[in-house]
Amino acid sequence: MAEWKAKLPEIKPLIDFNSTSSSDLLSQCHKVGCDFFFSENSYFEQIMEKQDISGWNITDCSNNCSPLNLIALQNAGIRRVTVDSIERIKSLKESPDAFVPVLQVAVTKSLREMGCSMDKVTSICEEATKMGVQLDGLCFLSFEDRLLSDLLEAINSALESATAGGQKIRKVMIIGAGIQDLLEEEEIT
Repeated sequence: MAEWKAKLPEIKPLIDFNSTSSSDLLSQCHKVGCDFFFSENSYFEQIMEKQDISGWNITDCSNNCSPLNLIALQNAGIRRVTVDSIERIKSLKESPDAFVPVLQVAVTKSLREMGCSMDKVTSICEEATKMGVQLDGLCFLSFEDRLLSDLLEAINSALESATAGGQKIRKVMIIGAGIQDLLEEEEIT
């Protein structure tokens, strides 16, 4: 982890709660500065039963803005929630709790990917700006293998669209199965 921090100080590893049910391992990851996300509430509930995670930087990527889910998140101290539409942003804004929306963007049109399409980023950001909502970041889902340069180009395009829509994006999350292999490929060339 020290090598990661030295080489990539602005990039934080993002650990999936779904990847382990070991609270000790998650605690060690937290101690070295990792952030976390989860997309299936059943795994999150298992972790909550084992340890206190209040104060951890955790993002709910389930794209579930139902009142019951928001109550569960509030009770756990989780405030960062992914959204994929202006309707979900409105749900968060109408909630009495201060949730921080992260716009979830699908890089491709694959049925396996969730999130708004790239061509909707500007309009969603414009509407959020009109409502007085600041998005905390963008979350990119990429489940298909692709060139890292193509993924970075898509991210830059979405950041430009968000800026055009009046948003100042501070964070970018990348979640996807093919990313690790792509990073290894890039290092070889």
